[in-house]
Amino acid sequence: MENQLINFETAKLAKEKGFNEKCVSYYVLNYSTFKATKEAKNFSTPLENNKNILQLQNLSVGQPHLALAPTQSLLQKWLRDKYDIDILCIPNILGYELRITERIDNPYRIQYVKITGNNLFQHYEECLEAGLFESLNYIKL
Repeated sequence: MENQLINFETAKLAKEKGFNEKCVSYYVLNYSTFKATKEAKNFSTPLENNKNILQLQNLSVGQPHLALAPTQSLLQKWLRDKYDIDILCIPNILGYELRITERIDNPYRIQYVKITGNNLFQHYEECLEAGLFESLNYIKL
């Protein structure tokens, strides 16, 4: 499976909810002279722009014009580790069914998070992206 980046809207929502893990790609948001772009940009390393060295960076409040674009699996892991939210894409003959659960108090008690909109998807990546977006919407800060 390839490393699928989250989409633009999910990246903006993840930034609002405090996602600040190390990533390779980012989206440029609408900020003064920058125009919003829906394409994730990779940035190169400052070490003589050597393409063989991978630069990982996290963005702080000091860069409000950028939103990190992590892979779907990295954001999924962050939601699981930080908020105890699990996103399940369950295959069936019609496609993939989305289920989102939250662990409460202990690892053996879970509750299902209400999912708005479509609950059945043609592809796994679509299902996971929808689950990430719904999970981020569920988080109250």
